[in-house]
Amino acid sequence: LDDVVLSRTPLDPKSTERLLGPLKIVEAAHKMQPDAKLEDLAAFVSYFSQVVQSMPWENYVVEINPVKWSGQGVTAIDGLLIIEKP
Repeated sequence: LDDVVLSRTPLDPKSTERLLGPLKIVEAAHKMQPDAKLEDLAAFVSYFSQVVQSMPWENYVVEINPVKWSGQGVTAIDGLLIIEKP
């Protein structure tokens, strides 16, 4: 729980890189996948934040977990959308 960053959406890729860079989990994942590019992960998170911001609902929860990050790119493995009020 001490390895968390919060930010308002939407995020641009460069500010997302600055947010994600210091996270311990990002550093550990990068050690396991040295060819994984932080800018790919940042672009994915940035794009996801823009999609979330454009959702038409008033109250909702959206989550992607886990995310696979490697030298071949970034892939959302599973997702969840809960709409409280349509």
